[in-house]
Amino acid sequence: HMISSKTFYTLKFSYSSMTFKSYLYKNPDDPRYVNPELLRNREDSFSFLTGGTNMTNFVRSSDVNSIKFDITSQATKIHQIKSGFEYKYNTLYLNSRIAGYRGKIGGGLFSADAFFNSGEYENHPVVFSYYAQDKIELPSMTLNIGMRYDYFNSNGLIPVDLRDPDNSYNSRKHAFLKTKPKKQVSPRIGIAFPISVTGVIHTSYGHFFQIPPYEYLYVNPKFAVAPGGLNTLMGNADLNSQSTVIYEVGYQQALLEDFGIDVTGFYKDARNLLGTRIYETYVLGDRYARYINRDYGNIRGVTLSIKKRPTKADHIAFSFDYTYQVAEGNASDPNHQFYNQQADPPKKSNIQVVPLNWDQRHTVNLSISYYDPGTIGVSLIGRFHSGLPYTPNIQSEETTFENSGRKPFNYTVDLRLFKNIRIFNIRYRLFVNIYNLFDRRNEIMVYQDTGRAGYSLISHYVPERRADVNTLSEWLRRPDFYSEPRKILIGLDVGL
Repeated sequence: HMISSKTFYTLKFSYSSMTFKSYLYKNPDDPRYVNPELLRNREDSFSFLTGGTNMTNFVRSSDVNSIKFDITSQATKIHQIKSGFEYKYNTLYLNSRIAGYRGKIGGGLFSADAFFNSGEYENHPVVFSYYAQDKIELPSMTLNIGMRYDYFNSNGLIPVDLRDPDNSYNSRKHAFLKTKPKKQVSPRIGIAFPISVTGVIHTSYGHFFQIPPYEYLYVNPKFAVAPGGLNTLMGNADLNSQSTVIYEVGYQQALLEDFGIDVTGFYKDARNLLGTRIYETYVLGDRYARYINRDYGNIRGVTLSIKKRPTKADHIAFSFDYTYQVAEGNASDPNHQFYNQQADPPKKSNIQVVPLNWDQRHTVNLSISYYDPGTIGVSLIGRFHSGLPYTPNIQSEETTFENSGRKPFNYTVDLRLFKNIRIFNIRYRLFVNIYNLFDRRNEIMVYQDTGRAGYSLISHYVPERRADVNTLSEWLRRPDFYSEPRKILIGLDVGL
């Protein structure tokens, strides 16, 4: 809405709802669920399952009500002011359980203990943010100075006594506390100043606030601890937000009217990353892992970008960017400490930085497009990147280092075509999208003993078995370790 020739605002209300369900039978106590005893492997651990049903009964829904307001004003010739806020009220529901079953033990009947086989919650986290920014255009430079305020309240509960999280030992009257809201004020500044008619140096500095994934806040809502060692993961609704500080400096240069280059270096310091801490209960031998903010990481690198805009003469657009980066931290997986303590014998956690799971050192994105306005278009899009890290695990070696191996190089190329047709003043667009044009088999998961998706050393020390159910080579054949094969979509858009 225009307030004046120099000021306008936008106001948006929205509601979204998503539901995901996964189960064989809707009722978790349906008698058609088969006793899980039939799901067990044969004595041979490399044999496929031969009977039974999937016992998982899972329902998750997310409803979001939001309001967003933004206002922009060219206050003076020099100052352009922007401000706004956003409010979100979430309703999260989850019911995940192992379906109830009945089986015979010693001639009698039993039912699964629903207390440990179920996990159900409904929570209402609230998210609010406000920002203000002033764009100052001076003859010698352009400044962007801003501030953002973030507020998050998980509206969850946490145990008072972490050695008795479910209040089953001491039976306190007030065993749980409400979480406190998390707040952060984040300053941000960007500076761009020309060094020639077509060249600009730009730099920026900013703080950023990231809410933890909701599953880490609310998992195991009854705070139940399974008996017999370390077998339980527990959420923490009082987790702090991830705090990231980003520094950037770069140089942008126009080489031709439609052709430019940009080189940008960056450094990101991330704190309050998620990890786990092990707690012992009052019951001897019972332990559990709880999510906490304990890990840190940093990402540093440089990006080279080359772009060409389409012109009336050639209708060709081109873009190329190459990024080299190093992403390191003291742990990459929030469950790292939990898994280390589950090992026999327990492993020590990292005391030095290691490559993070997303430490992709080399990334290239390339696209070239031809558009004839109003008629046809062709785009070729390529993505090339070096392999992500993995942790080798070779049977003959006692010592392994987290993320010290590298998966193979991957690439994919997509082709997109369209043709516009107008009939009786109605526009039709026929399109063909071909994903993974060359049907590349990218190895996205690998065996930890070889670093490859199609080969494992297991076949060297495990004898080939009889093929009454499956052979060893069939067991080791993993199509899910590879990326999606070529996919072709053909469609028609209709516009009035």
